[in-house]
This record gives sequence, C-alpha cells and structure tokens, in this order.
Amino acid sequence: ARERTITALLDSFRDPAPGTHHSLTQAARALSNLVVTSENRAETMAHVGGEAILRCALSESNEVQQAVARVIVNLSYEVGVAMQLVSAGALPVVASLLGSDCDSVQQEATWMAVNFSLCIDGQAPPPRGSPAFGAEMVLPLLHLLRSARREVLEQA
Repeated sequence: ARERTITALLDSFRDPAPGTHHSLTQAARALSNLVVTSENRAETMAHVGGEAILRCALSESNEVQQAVARVIVNLSYEVGVAMQLVSAGALPVVASLLGSDCDSVQQEATWMAVNFSLCIDGQAPPPRGSPAFGAEMVLPLLHLLRSARREVLEQA
C-alpha cells in the first residue's frame, strides 16, 4: 500500500497540468511526510529521481514552491539522496528559491542549503556538472540576512 501511495503522489510531479497548483501542493505535503523515513526516500528517488521534483520546485505558485521545497528538505537528510539531488541540479533550484519574495519559501530554501552544505562538505570531487556550492549560494544567503522575519534570519 505504501508503494502505491508514493507512486500515486509522484505521478503529480512527473507532468503537472496547468492550473493544478492545489493538487500538486497537497501531493507535495503528503510526500514530504512520507519521505522522512529512509525507505520512503529510496522509493521516491527510485520512482521519479530528482529532476521532476526539482522542476516542480520552480513553480510560479509560492504554495507549491514551499511544499515541494519541504519534500527536498526531507529527502536531503540522507547523504546519498542529497548527492543524487545535487547531481540532478538542486543547487540552482536552491539559489532560485533563496531569492523568493515569500518568507516561507526562503525559510525552506535555507534548510535545503544547510542540508546540501552538510552533505557536500567533504565530498571530493564535487558531483560532475555541479557548480561550487559556496559561489552559488553566497549572494542569496546574504540577501536573506536583510529579512525582517526572525525565523528566516535564524536559518540564514
């Protein structure tokens, strides 16, 4: 049953139809709860990989961005999964979300940056095709230091 649930949720990420922001947000919220366990993180990455999830994180909807960013935060707790996401292009997504005008998106993106920095630290060489973590994240993180929200400042 768990596998069917994850597969059904991931279908929302593969090819989201225009105007389905609400259903994608709900699917992302459900998936973020499931991927807190290692078994479900592996299942998720095996079914969809990181590309579809990362693509949905760049939605025009702040609600979708926040919900999908939480999925990525929960996936990136594990070094192997985090490195798969980095190889799939996670760092430009994090940089983009750090520059969001929405505080809740910025907060999730900051957690993503923390998780990826912890996983990337000590990985030599960096994954093929991934830019240097520091160079890509410094300006967006500096921008967050000007945030009026205490929660965002604490994470930055």
